[in-house]
Amino acid sequence: ELTGLDDERVIGRPVNDVLGLRFDNGDDPVGTVLEWGVRALNKSVEVNAEGDLPARATADLFPAYDEDGGMLLVLTPAK
Repeated sequence: ELTGLDDERVIGRPVNDVLGLRFDNGDDPVGTVLEWGVRALNKSVEVNAEGDLPARATADLFPAYDEDGGMLLVLTPAK
């Protein structure tokens, strides 16, 4: 809903390519989650989905515990 993109357009693609995420302080929780297999919760982020206008959100990132790797990203729009 935040991005206006449907599941078919985003599943399997690198999250930064699709959403243009810019985390506060230049942090890279996506890299941390993928490399270390740990959760990253309550991260402030600017989302710029494929040329859309930027929006502020809170991100919760969860690693996938299977052979394929990957992660689940939950974005909550900022108020």
